Amino acid sequence: MAFALEDLIRIGSPFAFIVVGLAYCVLKIKENPKRIDLAELIVVSIAGSALPVGLMFFYCAFNPNRINVLSDVGIYFSIAGVVLIYIAIATFIEKTKH
Repeated sequence: MAFALEDLIRIGSPFAFIVVGLAYCVLKIKENPKRIDLAELIVVSIAGSALPVGLMFFYCAFNPNRINVLSDVGIYFSIAGVVLIYIAIATFIEKTKH
């Protein structure tokens, strides 16, 4: 059974969220077994859940006719746009500090 691109998005993001979150917990427990910051865990897990979406964008860049097959693709493009705007602003602020 082969996975479709839709399956990667539907199943991949929650799966990556859990796997990256668990891997982060294991690494943090090895480093300091007494404390794991919940906010940091959530940020790392959400970043991990973006991996399948990033792979989807990479795939669609080389096969643009697959973009039409995806449902709710607009939401993923808007998230990517917000991330790019954030990176641009954060970089500008960091580089203009004296």
